[in-house]
Amino acid sequence: MKVAALIHVSSSLCLADDSVRHTVTEPSGAFVATISNNPDAGPFARRALQVEMVFEAPSLDDVRNVALDKLVPLLNALAFTTGASFSDPVVIQAFDWTPGLTEREARYFSSPQASISAQALSGVLLETAERVMAMHADEVSRSAMRWYRLGLRASDPEEQFSYFWFAVEIVAEALKEAGKITPTCPQCKADLYCPKCETVPSRRRVGTEAIEDLICSVAPRGADTNELVMTLSKIRNT
Repeated sequence: MKVAALIHVSSSLCLADDSVRHTVTEPSGAFVATISNNPDAGPFARRALQVEMVFEAPSLDDVRNVALDKLVPLLNALAFTTGASFSDPVVIQAFDWTPGLTEREARYFSSPQASISAQALSGVLLETAERVMAMHADEVSRSAMRWYRLGLRASDPEEQFSYFWFAVEIVAEALKEAGKITPTCPQCKADLYCPKCETVPSRRRVGTEAIEDLICSVAPRGADTNELVMTLSKIRNT
């Protein structure tokens, strides 16, 4: 079915003329979007832009998620083109936009400004946080904790994984053992031997090995650490 959705977007840019409306068509025909300033947003308010987007959807039952997925390529292109920030899209309402209808089914969505806050922030946790700041005041620890915090608030799984992986990389590099190790066979893991030199060569540990050591040190007991490291590395590299 054809659906029309109204979406508000937070942006560091808005149109110079409040009366102007620009229409953008996705090349494959996935959607047609009309962009204008949000009339309910002041110059210093969030959700400065509104997007009226028309697209195909199976039904109105899951239309909010479909609309947000459709919007992603447009926000990516706008950010790349302008260098501005486009974030926090919110679907306000959606209508069955099938031509010829005299009565249309609609969905209205409440704003997700409010969020659930569990009453669990105790004095013990605050004291622990204070102690953590004292014990990990170096730049490496602060950088790792920063990426971890950004990962916790990320809404997209790919973005969240990347942030968490940044934290892992930083910590692993800081904890990397000194000294040299011998290269091993990728099949049997035995030390590689050079018959010409009649020696087993050695080298310094690289970042990927430090990450492997860190993952293995915190892996659940009995876990297949080789499979765990390979899976996480494959996700990171793809």
